[in-house]
Amino acid sequence: MKTIVKPLCAIVMGASVLTGCGNDASYSKIKKSGTLVVGMQANYAPFSYYKDGKLTGYDVDVARLVAKKLGLKVKFRTMDNDRLVTELDDGKIDMTGNQQVISYKKLDANTEVPYYFSKPYKYSQMVVITRKSNTTIKHFDDQRNQKVAMSRGDFFEDSVLADGGDIVDQKDFDACMKAVENKKAVDTMNDLLAFQYYM
Repeated sequence: MKTIVKPLCAIVMGASVLTGCGNDASYSKIKKSGTLVVGMQANYAPFSYYKDGKLTGYDVDVARLVAKKLGLKVKFRTMDNDRLVTELDDGKIDMTGNQQVISYKKLDANTEVPYYFSKPYKYSQMVVITRKSNTTIKHFDDQRNQKVAMSRGDFFEDSVLADGGDIVDQKDFDACMKAVENKKAVDTMNDLLAFQYYM
């Protein structure tokens, strides 16, 4: 595998934040229950993944610290990437991490954004990952009109679709990597740390 790294300074959206319900009634309900319900992906190392049957990872540790600071217990619910924001909107989870992209397209100019966002707690370098033998992908722009392995709801989904790319929908990052290895997709895009952990 080879990677094409987009410089950190160019990734304004590479800042990961925790996202939670955005009104005082939601917060009061959470405080009253005594438990913060956090949605995470089950297989997105090193951010949230199972090791020896226990959910662990950087985003999991951050969420535990947030709950502790709020004086709450924490309960994790793991799910596919494309369900995290929907579950947050439906009130089934109180918070999520995992570099979620929240779209405000459905909101009119007078509608208050229905989420709280933490300050950035990590910065990511996004990379394009392709086979070493691939000589056509040398830059992010070379993905136009290509098959890109990605999970729905992924950080770069809108960008790939806008460039005429064809998303080869995969459950998680491991499946994306296998799709590239098996030539079902030309490449995938993700966080450099996730790629390094995978390798």
